[in-house]
Amino acid sequence: MNLAKNLKTFWYIFFAPMLGKNHQERLEYFYSRQADNYDATRPFLLAGRTELFQSIPLAGGEKWVDCGGGTAGNFEAIKERVPLCSEIHIIDLSQSMLEQARIKKEKYGWKNVFLHKGSVDESWPDWGPVDRVTFSYSLSMTENWFDALTEAKRNLKPGGLIGVVDFYAAKLHEDRPGFRQAWWRRTLFPLCTEKDSVSIKPDYHVFLNKHFEVEKFEIGRFRYPLSPMYIEYFTFLGRKR
Repeated sequence: MNLAKNLKTFWYIFFAPMLGKNHQERLEYFYSRQADNYDATRPFLLAGRTELFQSIPLAGGEKWVDCGGGTAGNFEAIKERVPLCSEIHIIDLSQSMLEQARIKKEKYGWKNVFLHKGSVDESWPDWGPVDRVTFSYSLSMTENWFDALTEAKRNLKPGGLIGVVDFYAAKLHEDRPGFRQAWWRRTLFPLCTEKDSVSIKPDYHVFLNKHFEVEKFEIGRFRYPLSPMYIEYFTFLGRKR
């Protein structure tokens, strides 16, 4: 049964087209067919998520917004810290993914976790100033990434933390050792991911480094299963000035 689920998941990730009239419909089509197996496969496909969430400090009483948080799998990885927050808001466009988050919410008795179907690039509900905002491989799947980051910045308290982990693309004339990429790496992998509405741009980390006080900006590498090519991702942690 697990083998069948995994084969189905990999079929929709690597081969099947994304169908739908708009961005929300395409995402729902894509995730509804693998939501029940999402948490089992993503550790092999999306590196750095748990490490980012574990690195975010909590003193207690924080409001945390997870943008494109899907199944709440990131919080399951740090479930012992969830009660420290006063409120955790998970926003996602896919109802199928949020249904998996609801199952976890009931399983662990998370009274402080709230689920919202919606787009993170639109105005957020009035939760008041928030202390933590995260994007875990969701920024590259957001239709209007600039609006999403602008809204995150607007809602963060001064001194509040933003954490992002996503696929990395180097700037065209990147001159820092360790941050450069060969031209084929900057172009080939992003072309492959466009099929799944994943847009990989250097603009994301350029915006973050410009608009926030940087606490961490690192590049990591991992390999997809059975793939000879490694994938690069970036981890960013910064504070609102």
